[in-house]
Amino acid sequence: MISGKGSVLFVASVYSHLKAFHVPYIKLLSSWGYDVFAVAAKGYALDAKADIELLGFQCIDIPFERTPFSKSTLLAYRELCSLLAANNNIKLIHVHTPTAAFITRKAASSVASDAIVLYTAHGFHFYKGSSLKNWLTYYWVEKYAARLTDGLITINEEDYEVAKRFQLRAGGQVYYVPGVGVDLSMYYPGCEEECRQVRASDVVKQNCNTST
Repeated sequence: MISGKGSVLFVASVYSHLKAFHVPYIKLLSSWGYDVFAVAAKGYALDAKADIELLGFQCIDIPFERTPFSKSTLLAYRELCSLLAANNNIKLIHVHTPTAAFITRKAASSVASDAIVLYTAHGFHFYKGSSLKNWLTYYWVEKYAARLTDGLITINEEDYEVAKRFQLRAGGQVYYVPGVGVDLSMYYPGCEEECRQVRASDVVKQNCNTST
């Protein structure tokens, strides 16, 4: 993992997550001169892994499971510790998905990695109306892991309000980047009279006639 600017790790439980959401950012960082690596579990979504490799990016298999209570969690932690300890050129670790994000942040802290640790929460597993089990499990896991995090990105207001109460690393910050829903200020449907006028317009009638 040697380059002029250093290396970046994108980490998730499965390669399909990285392929679906993060290829544009992987390409961007690569264009800036960083060596970018995709880190996820071997055996899941092999087509997604192959597609990432076809783009020219190396994949690193770590035995993540979707649940933190799997017996492979300790193995994943150990392999990550070895990976991070052997590479002091890693500048950024961007983690995703709860279990992989927790294990990776814990490993980075254990080996005293100098890398910036960024976590995107694609939706906390605890929320208004979720089960008590989820609150007792995932809330405390996320609260603890926040202390190992330099930047925490949330994509909805409820998660943002919760995350703001977490304590991050010194100088760490919580961000709100809307990632779900429609901005009604941009796609306002109009009042009832405006909608009626649009439906009655010649353009709408012409399109309807064309489609039939």
